[in-house]
This record gives sequence, structure tokens and C-alpha cells, in this order.
Amino acid sequence: PTVVKYKSSIAVCGGIGGAGDRLVEVFDSETAQWYIVSPLPLVKTKSPFAGYMYMKYTVVHDTCYLRGGGGGAVAMAGKTFVGGGPIVPSRSVLCAPLPSLFKPPPNARSAQQQHSVWTVLPDMPLYMSALSNMGGALLALGGGLGNIMLSPSDAIHAYSPSAKAWQKIASLPQACCAATAELLECGEVMLIGGKDIKGKWSNAAYIGTLDIL
Repeated sequence: PTVVKYKSSIAVCGGIGGAGDRLVEVFDSETAQWYIVSPLPLVKTKSPFAGYMYMKYTVVHDTCYLRGGGGGAVAMAGKTFVGGGPIVPSRSVLCAPLPSLFKPPPNARSAQQQHSVWTVLPDMPLYMSALSNMGGALLALGGGLGNIMLSPSDAIHAYSPSAKAWQKIASLPQACCAATAELLECGEVMLIGGKDIKGKWSNAAYIGTLDIL
């Protein structure tokens, strides 16, 4: 499962185990209680969605973004996005407003019946991209042209909420896919590891920002 943090609570999203792989459970540290919230949606996109394992997330303006299908998640502007991962990777991305995601249901049964807080975004341009928040923008860093991590790319794509589309805006110093991105307190993004253009796992790390955002 993937753990999303918000204020004094955490949400445990997805995992493996039949119907439970779409489950989202929240732990409130102030009350020391668990409760079930709106489950992850069934995703039908042009790319395969490999379930809900190994997701990662990032947050932008109180929005959580998850990268699904055995990959990761990212949050931004009050929503959460989910995208493709290492096992049968996909290019799918989900998002949900953090306040809505963590809101307790009136009762346990209503959590499964309430209107979903999740939104399915357009597919990422590449497989296994690292998602990150930079300057309030949702970025997809690197990725592969094939669903088994073939042909790593150096492309940086940004998602435009108004256009509901991804657009290439810059390039990385080196092509990679399946890397991990982390927004630092200084506002820069650190990109770590992944597979390089030779198909080998890398320990390279880069720190940078984009002036165009």
C-alpha cells in the first residue's frame, strides 16, 4: 500500500488482496482511530492499469496525485494523482482533494457508497515517470516509451489543469525511467535512481528547478 500524510492523519491506499486492493483506510492520530473512506476507483484508460501496488504520491495546494498500477503517487492543489508502476506499468494518474479524501464518513457502510472523491486524469505521456510538484505544477519526469521500461526518455512533461493535457516543457540531464522524485524545502526537486538508457539501475541523483514555471 501507499501511505499519504495529511495534518495529523495518514491514509493507507491500495495494496494487494482481491477487493481490498482499492481500499483506503485513514488513521487519525488525535483519536487513535481507523476509519474507511472513499475507495480508489476502477480505472479504464487507454493504457493498462496494473492494480494499486507500489503507488507513490505528491501534494500540490492540498491536492494529492497518485501514480497507480504498481508505481507511485503525488499530491497537488488539493487533489491526489495516481500513476503507473513497476509491475505491468501503466500511464494512469488519479487525483483527490486532501480535505475530501480524509473526511470521515457518517458511518462505515456509507464509505463504500458515497460519491468518489477521486478523479482520473489523462494518461501520462510515458510509462514509469516520476511525479513531482514544482512551483505548484504537476510534473512527470523521465519515463519509458514502452510498457516494460524500453527506451528511457529525458523528457519533462507538465500537466495543465485548464487544458486537461500533458505538455513537454524541458529535458533532464540524462534519460531515465522508474526514478524517484522528491520536492525539497528549498523548492528544488531531487531526482534519484531509476533505469538509465542502457537498461541498468542507476544510483545517480540530480537536484534542480525550472525557471519556466
